[in-house]
Amino acid sequence: MFNLATRSKRLLIVVFLIIYLVSGITVFRKAKENRTAFLRWSHHTERIKHRETIYGAEGGSYPNLPFMLMILMPFHSMDPITGSLAWLTFKFTIILFIFWATVKVAINNGPRWPDWALLVLVLLNSRVFISDLTHGNVNLAIGGLVVVALLCSFYKKDFLSVSVHRPGHCP
Repeated sequence: MFNLATRSKRLLIVVFLIIYLVSGITVFRKAKENRTAFLRWSHHTERIKHRETIYGAEGGSYPNLPFMLMILMPFHSMDPITGSLAWLTFKFTIILFIFWATVKVAINNGPRWPDWALLVLVLLNSRVFISDLTHGNVNLAIGGLVVVALLCSFYKKDFLSVSVHRPGHCP
């Protein structure tokens, strides 16, 4: 599927690289000015490390579930710019996985897609990709889990599908 023989497939790689570079430059600039959601949550990561409350009257108003901070902890242990760029790279890898898995499932049971269709698909989603990459939240990590559940279901690994998508509800 990803044989680089055609021009459209080469352009697909170029578009993905442009998305990564544009996002990387934006994140670098925002991290230098301490203006990313990723950096905004770092003080909450520190509070969790010290076993402090992050919710309620005594803990503050952290708006997300604690798993978000657990995902961010290794990245927050780096300096702000390196951590921000490492988090961006991790999320970009998730985008590549989501794209690959979704296309794999979509074309597996139907006719082969023309190569240009993959390029159009990425171009139509490029604004969403760049926006999510530069924001610094965990939406893509959650999207990656949803796609893992999709793949598990697609390959008839229903137990894994349920355990990934709804971990507390395994049969």
